[in-house]
Amino acid sequence: MKYDLKKFLHDPILICMSIFLAILSIIYIRNIFYYETYWAYDGGAHVNYIFTIIDEGRLPTPEENYLAWHEPLFYVISALQANTFLTLGFSREAVIYMIQFSSAFIGLWFVAGSEVLSYIVTKKKDVSLFVMIFVGLLYVVSSTSRYITNELFFHALTLWWLILFFYWRMHTHSFWNWKRWLVLVLGLSILVWVKLTAWVVVLAIIVWLIIYSLTHRYWRGLLIAGFIFIVVGVLYSPWLIHKYKVYGTAFTINSYEIEKDTHMTRKFFVRWNSDVLDYPIWDSSKNSFWSMFLASTFVDYDNVFENYESSQYEQGKFFKTSNERAVSTKSVAKQTILLWFSLPYILFFVIGGFVWLVQMARSRFKNNDLLLGILAAGFFASLVYNVWQYPFLDRGTMKTIFILVFFPLVALLSVGSLQCIVEKWKYKTVMYALFWGYVVVWSVLSVNVIWLPV
Repeated sequence: MKYDLKKFLHDPILICMSIFLAILSIIYIRNIFYYETYWAYDGGAHVNYIFTIIDEGRLPTPEENYLAWHEPLFYVISALQANTFLTLGFSREAVIYMIQFSSAFIGLWFVAGSEVLSYIVTKKKDVSLFVMIFVGLLYVVSSTSRYITNELFFHALTLWWLILFFYWRMHTHSFWNWKRWLVLVLGLSILVWVKLTAWVVVLAIIVWLIIYSLTHRYWRGLLIAGFIFIVVGVLYSPWLIHKYKVYGTAFTINSYEIEKDTHMTRKFFVRWNSDVLDYPIWDSSKNSFWSMFLASTFVDYDNVFENYESSQYEQGKFFKTSNERAVSTKSVAKQTILLWFSLPYILFFVIGGFVWLVQMARSRFKNNDLLLGILAAGFFASLVYNVWQYPFLDRGTMKTIFILVFFPLVALLSVGSLQCIVEKWKYKTVMYALFWGYVVVWSVLSVNVIWLPV
């Protein structure tokens, strides 16, 4: 397709997207200078995993690293990257920062992917712009882009796998061919070697194929579903064998936390604790899944993503939280305000999600975006299961970074569905003005929080 500069310059939405990505790039890259990866979730363990590969030429043992059960692909790639810089004469400390910068770029890649997927699925630039702004300024996304972790790499790959799926229009069997399916299956096989959560993606595509086959009476989909499960399973089996040899079991979602006596109580998953709205930092409202989920998504609930060397701490304007980490009083105030202003999003997504379900039921589950709904539900269910199976909240089993792809999926499905209704309203212009006014205010407040102080 021929690039038309004049068309671009006369498209305000494309201009807004470009400006936003430029500003977001500055924020993400700048924050690396004011954050140590060791401060983050398992920050030191991720780094040690990488350097064990470099120094010893092997994977770490459980005695050396409690993340040794993690799939190795991300760490092997990072080790190759780090070893290249070490060979060029850079110090180990400098190399660690270079890998951190890679995280910032992967985060931007994830944000850009959310916009691309939204446009391919909805064909609406304004919905795509919103999803990109929401995802890019969402605290859980911006914070994950600050440190070295396999989480962000996995979710970025997943998002771009979905882009490829919908770009090829694989939601319709008339576009199926064995070459495309082979590429997609190989992509899934790569994902499972990055993170165990990739099996949520594998199972989601299998469930979708089963539903598609039944609703369209196209039984080849069942054969493809079986093919995907077998091929991905076979290609993943070497890691299962490795886990069995090392841990004595292969089929567990967390080999480190394998010994347990109890599960999380059911009340935890149905209770709401409003204390989090007054103080959105650990361990406020730790008896409520929904309160923790809200705070972990929109603010730094676990208090691990601050610049703990900023001047605010030197001035004594801080206090210690329940996890014995310091947090500045100014930061808590800004995060509390942001959390309150984030509540309308919950209303948008709940109503939009309900509308999407109604539209899907009316189509008899034939709408093209069914896979995205199944995948979003699968990711959310995986987080619930992880907390129920491993109820160790103080050790971080309840983290929304585990399901990053969930957020762009929910945003594009819910807002896209709501727009279909608003378009028919007489006063839609007023509604759009109010909505975008809110998005602008929320964006300013979010930038004020994610911009790390010096």
